[in-house]
Amino acid sequence: MARPMRRLCLAASAALFGLLAANCMPATEGRQAGECEDLADNDGDGLYDCSDPDCYGSPRCAPAAEAAEGDQCADGDDNDGDGLLDCDDPDCFGAAACAEDDDTGDDDTGDDDTGDDDTGDDDTGDDDTGDDDSAGDDDSAGDDDSAGDDDSAGDDDTGDPFGDDDSSGGDPWSGDVTFTDAAAMTSFCNHYTQIDGHVILSGGALSDTSALSCLSAVTGNLSALSTSLQSINLPSLDSIGGALSVSANAELISISLPALAAIQSVDLQLNQRLVSIHLPGVTQVPGSVSIFYNPSLDDLDLGALTTVGAYVTLYGNFVLADLSGIDSITSIGGDLYISFNGYMLSVALPELVTIGGSLDMSHGALTTGITLASLTSCGGLFIRNLDLLTQLSLPQLAGVAGDFIIKDNINLPSSQAEALRDQVLAAGGITGTISIEFNQ
Repeated sequence: MARPMRRLCLAASAALFGLLAANCMPATEGRQAGECEDLADNDGDGLYDCSDPDCYGSPRCAPAAEAAEGDQCADGDDNDGDGLLDCDDPDCFGAAACAEDDDTGDDDTGDDDTGDDDTGDDDTGDDDTGDDDSAGDDDSAGDDDSAGDDDSAGDDDTGDPFGDDDSSGGDPWSGDVTFTDAAAMTSFCNHYTQIDGHVILSGGALSDTSALSCLSAVTGNLSALSTSLQSINLPSLDSIGGALSVSANAELISISLPALAAIQSVDLQLNQRLVSIHLPGVTQVPGSVSIFYNPSLDDLDLGALTTVGAYVTLYGNFVLADLSGIDSITSIGGDLYISFNGYMLSVALPELVTIGGSLDMSHGALTTGITLASLTSCGGLFIRNLDLLTQLSLPQLAGVAGDFIIKDNINLPSSQAEALRDQVLAAGGITGTISIEFNQ
C-alpha cells in the first residue's frame, strides 16, 4: 500500500525540516506585530499578509463570518458569501436575533404569548389569547406549559425531554436540538427520526454518533464544533436543509453520510486528524463547498457532485493527492480556489465546463500538471507559484471575464501560457489584465 509509505516519508521529511528550521530560523510573515496587514512581503517569499500561509491564525486573516454582533444576523443578507442567511448560518448561533423565547418566568413586555397559559407570570402587556388555565393546571416551577401540555397528575415536566408526555409528539421533533451525550441520542431515536430545526453536536462526552443512527432528516444546519468526536456516521440521514458545518474537532477521523442526497452547503475545516470524507450521494450544493485545512485528509468522496452554486475551496489539505473525489463537477457558480495542498500531484476535473468566478490555483509544491479538458469559461484565471508545473491543458477555454495571470511557475514553458492566451483571445477574449511572467 502506497499510503502508509507516503505518510512515513512525510513524517520523516517533517522531522528533518524541523531540525533544519531550528538551526536556520528563517524569516516568517507575522512574526512581528502588524506584519499580516502592512501590505509588505516581510519574509521575501513572494507572498504578503493573508496570502502568506505564515499568517494563518492571525485575527486579520480569519475566514469571513456572519457576525453575531450588530445586525448581520437579521439583515436578510449573506454577509460571508457561504449561501446561508441570518439565523440559518451557524455563525449566528447564540445571536440575540436568533434566540427562541420560551416565555418562562419573564415579563415579555408587549408579547402576546398566543396560546400560552403562564398563570402567575406578570407578562406585562400580555393578553394570553387562548389561555384556558383549566382546572388542574398548577403552573408549578418546571412546568413548561407548551402546546399540548395536559398537566396530568404526577407530570412535573422534568427529565427526558424526548420521553415526556408533554413533548411535541409526532415526527419530526420541532425545534433545535443539542446532543451532548449518547443517552440523549438514544432517547431521541426511541421517539423520532427527523428534526425540524438545527442539530448541534457538542462537548467532550461524545466519541461517535452511532446512537443517532435513526436520524433521517434535518431542516436546518448540522454542526459539530470543537467536540471529542472520532467519527460522524449517520447512515440514515438523507437531507440537511442548511449547512453541514464540522470545524475544529481535534480527534475526528472520519465523516460518513452515505444516504445524504440534499444539502445547502458544506463547510469542513480545521480538523487536524480528519482522514476521510464520504458524501457519495450528494449531486448538487446550492451554496458553497469549503474543505479548508484538514492536513491529514487523503480520502475525499463527493463523487456524484455535479453542481455547486457558490464557491469551491480546497486549501491546506496537505496529503490530498488529487481531485478524483470531486471529478464529476460540471459547474461552479463562484470561485474555484485550490491552494497549499502540498502533496497534490495533478489537478484534473474532466467534466468541469463553467466557473462563474475565478479559477485560482497556487502553491502546490508537487503539482506537475493541470488538465481541465472541458472548461469553456471562467471569471478570471490565476495560475501561480507552482514550482513543478510543466503541463497546462485547457483546450476548450474560450473566454475569461477578468484577469489572465500565469506567473512564477519556474518549470512551466512560457510558450504554453502564451498559447493559451492566444487561444482565448481568438475565441472569446479576456476582459482584464494579462500577465505572463517568471515562468520557464
